[in-house]
Amino acid sequence: MISQSTAMHIAQEFAARYETGWSDRLSWAVRKNVNTEPCWAVVMITACIAKLHPKEQTPVVLFTLYISMVTRQCLGYEYSSNKKRVFCPYDS
Repeated sequence: MISQSTAMHIAQEFAARYETGWSDRLSWAVRKNVNTEPCWAVVMITACIAKLHPKEQTPVVLFTLYISMVTRQCLGYEYSSNKKRVFCPYDS
């Protein structure tokens, strides 16, 4: 099982790769389950998801990255803007 700090580091690398933005002050991780798999949900505020969804033009208020505690892999991500929440499974 990976630690919370490891999940934060993985999320920070993901943010750099996809240019979603990152702030240590505006990011945190909580334990969740995705399809019964334990994971860390790393929440980032005010992310930009242009590289993930080029058609999404509105600024994102919350961006959550789900990282498996077992495999260290990204299971998916969710973004919220203007009262819209979208979950996307992640295919690396």
